[in-house]
Amino acid sequence: MTRQEVADEPGLAVIRLPRMPAAQRAILEAAVVQSLAGGVAQARGVPIEEFVFHADDIKVAPVRAEDA
Repeated sequence: MTRQEVADEPGLAVIRLPRMPAAQRAILEAAVVQSLAGGVAQARGVPIEEFVFHADDIKVAPVRAEDA
C-alpha cells in the first residue's frame, strides 16, 4: 500500500489508498490486509478462523502465588 509511484514488476500488485487522516488510513489499511489474509486462506483451503500454527514450546506452567 502506497501513495508513491511504483514501477510495474512481475508478481507485484500495488494498492493505492487515497490521502486521508491517519486514523482513517489505519482502518483502510487493516481492511486491505484482512482481505489479503482471507484470499490467502481461501487459496490454501484453510478456514479463516482456523488456528494454523501451534507453538507448544512457548507455553509455560502457570505461577502459583505460593511459589512466587
